Amino acid sequence: MYKSISHFEVAYLQRSLTRLFDPINAENRMSKSDIDRLIAVISLEIDAVSFDQGLLKNVSRNIGKALGLFVARHEAGGLEVVNSAWYLRTKFIDTLADIDSGATVAMVVKDAVGSVFGMIYDIVEPVLQRIAGDLERVLMGIHAEASYKGDGGAGISPYVNEFTGRVRQLQKEVLGRIQCSENRGWIKTIVARCIHVFLMNASVVRYTEGGKLRLANDMTQIEFTMNQWLNVYGAKLEGEGYIAMRGFRQLLFVEDTQVVDLKKIGVPIVIATQHLMTRGMRGVMDIKNWTPQEWWAWVDAKEDDEVIEVLKRCVVIYEDEVRKRGEKEYCAVWTTVRSLLRMQ
Repeated sequence: MYKSISHFEVAYLQRSLTRLFDPINAENRMSKSDIDRLIAVISLEIDAVSFDQGLLKNVSRNIGKALGLFVARHEAGGLEVVNSAWYLRTKFIDTLADIDSGATVAMVVKDAVGSVFGMIYDIVEPVLQRIAGDLERVLMGIHAEASYKGDGGAGISPYVNEFTGRVRQLQKEVLGRIQCSENRGWIKTIVARCIHVFLMNASVVRYTEGGKLRLANDMTQIEFTMNQWLNVYGAKLEGEGYIAMRGFRQLLFVEDTQVVDLKKIGVPIVIATQHLMTRGMRGVMDIKNWTPQEWWAWVDAKEDDEVIEVLKRCVVIYEDEVRKRGEKEYCAVWTTVRSLLRMQ
């Protein structure tokens, strides 16, 4: 009797697995309607064995195998696959939430559901890295902006206009094609990176009084562009990056002899120090005789504490140079820079 029941169960589970595999094997790329059919099969399979915990767990393992098959057949796809995978994950989780035995199934298939999200991440992550790298390249154009060293002039700098246009293009041609709720988090990460790249590079740019106004205008445009981008996903520019952007704009207009309260304006110490050093001291890039690209490759790979130690050495080098020239006074920002770096 036991053997006959066991044979029956094995046969049933084999047929169950076939029913689960069929919708996936029927199409090279599953559409939403194909996924709806798969979800309907999953619901029926769960409902048919919900009376028996042993059978339910075995069918749940079959469901996990089906999800694994979906991943195997779609993992080499592009952004369209992301939408299908996200739709499957969402519909599946919603289905489990609506049935009494959902918690049992969820426990068994947890890893399989995770593999679906893992596939989404594996496809999207390289795309996000390319987007961030592309925008970083545009922002590095700040070092070639001649108007900062001249009279400034009205309007927005070319690299900022390029940045705005590139964001809109990427949103339309790439990110707008991805339809999943993770989008908001991904965009926030890219925006945070853009703010960091811009502020770090802006902090080592030397400018005239007219150039200072142009830089402030450019910052306003970049902030506006990123805020618009976030608005597409129901978010807005906020948090440490937003505070730092506003604080750095304020720092531009701080007099050389004024005391700088970093906690009040929210500008990171490295950014504030590098900026003040441009007003009368040589920074790392100057002392090393690096190109902006060489400097950026170095500083982007370092932790703040490491950069701060190098900035301290730059201050010491500056002090030695002043003494060698026989000068009696240091530049106006010297006291503030030493204070920020907590040099005795």
